[in-house]
Amino acid sequence: SLHIEVAQAAKKQYPQEAIHLFMKEAERFINYRDRGNYSQAALCLREIRDIHRQTNEIELWNKLIADIRERYKKLPALQDELNQLKL
Repeated sequence: SLHIEVAQAAKKQYPQEAIHLFMKEAERFINYRDRGNYSQAALCLREIRDIHRQTNEIELWNKLIADIRERYKKLPALQDELNQLKL
């Protein structure tokens, strides 16, 4: 989607904006409620993790992914996709 393209372009110069866009897209994919979309959400979350690593904000990432796993604990297919990407 366009948001993902913009987020990709913004990663280096505007990491916080990129995180916001990737998060918005991840939530959108999760809300579609099927494995293909969960896979796309996990890819967005992996981008967020990588940005947090580059900006040395590992604690923020850990809190974010823990929150997502808790909020969506009743979606085993999503949890599986997150596990496959080691998120």
